Amino acid sequence: SSIATDFDLRLLAINQIESITLIKGPSSVLYGSGAATAVIYIKTKSHKEKDLSVKIEQTLATNRAVDSDPVSGISRQSTLNISSRKGAWVIEAQASGLFTDGLSAVISSQDRPNDPDEFSQTNGRLQVKYDKGKKWSAKQFISYDVLRQDYDRFDYSDAPFQSTTTQFRTGGSFYYRGRSSKYEFHDQWSQTERVINSDYPAVYKGLNYNNGKFL
Repeated sequence: SSIATDFDLRLLAINQIESITLIKGPSSVLYGSGAATAVIYIKTKSHKEKDLSVKIEQTLATNRAVDSDPVSGISRQSTLNISSRKGAWVIEAQASGLFTDGLSAVISSQDRPNDPDEFSQTNGRLQVKYDKGKKWSAKQFISYDVLRQDYDRFDYSDAPFQSTTTQFRTGGSFYYRGRSSKYEFHDQWSQTERVINSDYPAVYKGLNYNNGKFL
């Protein structure tokens, strides 16, 4: 995807997602020119406990071909979620990491073994929210995401190529509800860099800001 105009969904950690809704049909009037055919609405998880909550998850699996060694292609995922509510204030912190030994599209042999293409994803997010009941609320977040993947040549020959994408994002929202009116404001700023190490090395950088107001 173009890092200057599109959001790379691979940078979003699955453990941060609460729900995904697909709104079919043109919606450019509400969401801009990028919503000409449909809108993907991704809702991230929010704190629902009354006090402090700490969740730790550790997953160990395999990511391998059917005829490969049963213990090859180890996949490791770690997740930490900490959230706390104090009156109207809610603080949430999330961190996760996914690392796999990877697969290779190149068929190996005894005379010509190949290296597996590794994959890793690291995500961190911090959010502060002030919720004044049904009257109004405001929240602000910052996140840092890194996606790294190895790949081979397109002629199916083994190669130590690598793509690394890093992104820093910050944004927030404000809600106000009156007796007969409602106002919403959302914004997000992101800085993205993608480094390609291959026969044709390249560096792409993107800076993006968008906002929306609803009455």
